[in-house]
Amino acid sequence: MNSAAPADLDLRLLLLTPTVRDGEITRGILERAGVASTLCNNMAQVLLELGRGAAGLLIAEEAFARDAQGSLASWIAGQEPWSDLPVIVLSRPGLDSEVLKRAVETLSNVTVLERPARISSLVSAARATIRSRARQYQVREHLLEQQRTQAALRDSDRRKDEFLAILAHELRNPLAPIRSALSVFQRDPVPPSRRKLLDILERQVDSMVRLVDDLLEISRVARGVIELREDEVDLAGIVRRAIETSQPLVSAGRHALEV
Repeated sequence: MNSAAPADLDLRLLLLTPTVRDGEITRGILERAGVASTLCNNMAQVLLELGRGAAGLLIAEEAFARDAQGSLASWIAGQEPWSDLPVIVLSRPGLDSEVLKRAVETLSNVTVLERPARISSLVSAARATIRSRARQYQVREHLLEQQRTQAALRDSDRRKDEFLAILAHELRNPLAPIRSALSVFQRDPVPPSRRKLLDILERQVDSMVRLVDDLLEISRVARGVIELREDEVDLAGIVRRAIETSQPLVSAGRHALEV
């Protein structure tokens, strides 16, 4: 009963007609026009096949009327955001019935063809349905690609955070003995010129320790939990450290810096 290969399930048209004979005739017409279709016996099979994939549904008004539980409308309402399943309703001749009005209201993306429909109208509606669904699949692929990209970025951020945390711990290990050695040197009497160098080293090591501590806080930053620590600072000390940092560049440029 299935004229579509498994790989083409997403581009087939599901058929739910008043009789099996009507379904066979409709499927034959569509097959000659190059439209793959699957003939369903009841609404339960329609819902099963929709779960496997379909380009759209061609359903007779009477078949929709037998869906007293509104299972098709529920499936339509629960579609993914990218999906808007096209539905072709074959209506009975005459004035619009309450059943047809309900179908148009609850099935969203509906095309109505009055029976007996011309073959050209039926084929045209079926092809339009497949084209419309194919565009929806493009949107789906775009959304999936966005999700994959976002997942890759999140994974990259996580790996970066892990790397920075490991780096911070590794940097802290050599800083501890350097700081201890400086503390020992500071206790010994040294000439004023060397004392100045030791003071510079101590300030730079303290600065590196603070930077490493900031790296260790990267996980807090990643979670958006940032703690601001307010404190009084020595402005003259900040200026001295800035001069020490930039002094090699000043000397290399043969500039004179007065403070």
